[in-house]
Amino acid sequence: MKRVFALQTRRTFVKNALCITATAVIVPGCGFGGPPSVKEATSYLVGLVRHPEEARKMGSSYLKADEALESVSLHSLTEVILKDVGVDNLNTPGISLETIGRKVASRVRQDFTDETVVTVNGWLLSRTEARLCALVHLSQGDHS
Repeated sequence: MKRVFALQTRRTFVKNALCITATAVIVPGCGFGGPPSVKEATSYLVGLVRHPEEARKMGSSYLKADEALESVSLHSLTEVILKDVGVDNLNTPGISLETIGRKVASRVRQDFTDETVVTVNGWLLSRTEARLCALVHLSQGDHS
């Protein structure tokens, strides 16, 4: 099996794969103009992944292995991720893209604590990381 990553530690991979924005950017959904839409949340979640090509490959593999998500849409997967990180309604006061980013980072850590992990292409990922990779795959429109 060909590895798609250079050898690196798990910690380095997570640090590089999920680059959570430290400061809010003035765009809709960051607390300056109302709550984010699902489309904005999708774009933001995809943007958290630093290496999209590797994530796309892993996302494709993950979707093929997870029967529950096999035919999921981009919109539906975004909602699954948001719900899993505790955002049931984007219209909830205080929900911004920055808040979603913090919740995703927290959920990734919690997945490892709870051992909610999956092996994808030889890598041990939190379920949330795997779903983000799947989101990248779906967002690129190549579902081969």
